[in-house]
Formats: sequence, C-alpha cells, structure tokens
Amino acid sequence: MAVNLIQEIEIAYFRSFYKVTLYKCNHLNIIFGKNDVGKSNIVRALNLFFNNKTDHVNDYNFGIDFSDRRLLESQNSDDVRKFIYVKITFATPRNYQRSLGESFYVKRQWTVSRGDDYHEEVSSHIRENQRHIVTRFINLFRFIYIPAIKDPSIFRSLLFNIYETLSDSEEFVSTVADFAGRVQGLTSSLFDGLPKEIAHETKISSPSKMDELFQTLDFETISNAGGISKSLTTQRGDGIKARHIPELLNFISKRDRFQFHIWGFEEPENSLDFVAAEAEAVRLLKISEGDGVQIFTTTHSPSFYNLASENISRFYITRDTNGWAYKNSSR
Repeated sequence: MAVNLIQEIEIAYFRSFYKVTLYKCNHLNIIFGKNDVGKSNIVRALNLFFNNKTDHVNDYNFGIDFSDRRLLESQNSDDVRKFIYVKITFATPRNYQRSLGESFYVKRQWTVSRGDDYHEEVSSHIRENQRHIVTRFINLFRFIYIPAIKDPSIFRSLLFNIYETLSDSEEFVSTVADFAGRVQGLTSSLFDGLPKEIAHETKISSPSKMDELFQTLDFETISNAGGISKSLTTQRGDGIKARHIPELLNFISKRDRFQFHIWGFEEPENSLDFVAAEAEAVRLLKISEGDGVQIFTTTHSPSFYNLASENISRFYITRDTNGWAYKNSSR
C-alpha cells in the first residue's frame, strides 16, 4: 500500500482562512462545502507551498492573499504581526527515516517586515545540520494544480508538462534528431542558387523550442458518429475534455523525474453528468492508491463526498457566524 506523503496541513491567515488544520490526510482527500466558503483556498495554499503561486497563473501576492480578518487585527493593534504560513507534516519514506524520523514538518512563512515588503522563512524541527536533507526530500515532490475552469490553457500547460517528461528520454531525443535530419535532407537543395561562400554549410537546424511546439499540439479523438476524428480542445465537449485530465496527469506522474506527486484538483466533476462523475471519482481514488500520488480535490458532487473507502478523508468547509471560513472535523 502506498504511503500517505502528506499527513497534516496547517494554514494561517491565508485568504478566507484565519487558521485551519487538516488532520489525517489520506490517499484521496475530499474537500467539500457550499459555494464561496473557501474550499479552493486549501488547494491554493498547497500550490503556494510547493510552487510559490496561488493558482496556475498568478504569483503569490501578499496584499491579495493576506487574511482580511488578520489585516483588521493588525490595523487595530501594533502588536499583531502580518504574516501567512503553510505548514505541512510529511510521513517520512523509510530511506529517509534515519535522518528525518518517522514524520517531520516544513513550514513556509511570508512576513511583512517594512511597509509592504515581505520576506520568506522556511523552518522545521529538524536539526540545522540535517536541513539539507529536508531540502533534498522536498525537491523530490511535484505539485500540479488543476483549476475549476478547465480552459484550453490547462491543456497547453499539460502538453508542456508532457514535453518536459519526454524530453529526457533517449527515444525522444533520437526521434527529434531523426526528424531534423529528414527535414535537412528534403531541403538540401534549398540554397543551391546562392554563391558558395554564402551558402556554405547552411541548413535547417533542429527545433530549439520544442516546449512551444508541444503547446501548439492537440489531441485527436474519434467521435462515436461515424468514427470521425475531432480535436479534443476545440471540437469535443467540456465533459470529454475533463475526463482526459486525470489520464494526462497520471502519464506525467509515472514518467517524469520526480518521485512524489501531489495533485490539487478543483471540482473534477465540472461538465460531467452523474454517471461520468461517479466514474471519475472511482478513477481518482484508484490512481491515489498507487505509488507516489496523493490527491486533494474540492467538489460539490455527492459522487465524490459519498465515495466509500478507507483510503479517503473528507473535510467539510463552512463559515462561522462572523463569515470566516473554517473546517469541521474530517468525516
């Protein structure tokens, strides 16, 4: 059975949350509740911790991401510091336990020091002379964030990730070299009309920006009506697109250079009918039970929060009487 890499998440003064802790995180973690209670801010806090971004586009911005409630407190008292932190407690893989113990935490904190300037601190209970091992361990993680609105930019981003995943393989490098060689052969006479001193050794080179090329590619799917090929991103419905995303993520997670993968998935049921949403929930659970993948997903769908398994933790997000988001105990 795969290890639950993240055991606990503590978030302070981030967006709608004053303070919140998710205990006993599992393989698949279901975050649910009514609209506009801050469910997505848990996934965004994870993205902040791993990628220094609050979503797939925007960099961290203290002025936007600092809790309004904490801001009011700081304005009413000089003794209240302005900071945000995300603290994650990890279950230590066996090969790291001698140095890091059975579990350890890493806390990233962003603090305003003077004016609107802020500085970042990273802390842990691990001894100073072992901190380099913590850094090495964290560098084994890849966090991928999938927002609720899955527009074409998400697929471009995933195609870029697939390029990154493939680009280190010998087979891919050989294929690109073969492609460049064939193009050079087909265009060998292109510069025959130029003087020799100008045309000497002129040839079309291999592509230097394959990442940009991959982002212009598309997926082709076969429709049920007559077996006609259609573009996934421009011709197929949103539900068909959404069903492909877990498989793209799974491909990346099995083949890239990272050892551990955390997915932050907002509303995977978007654009899916009830039957498809149930199938999606079961698929995500199965992937999360494999090696090296842990999933945190927000949802409005009973297909997810009613899914039964000992490998699922559920976190119900609501608001208190003052309108601040908080978490009920996991169910």
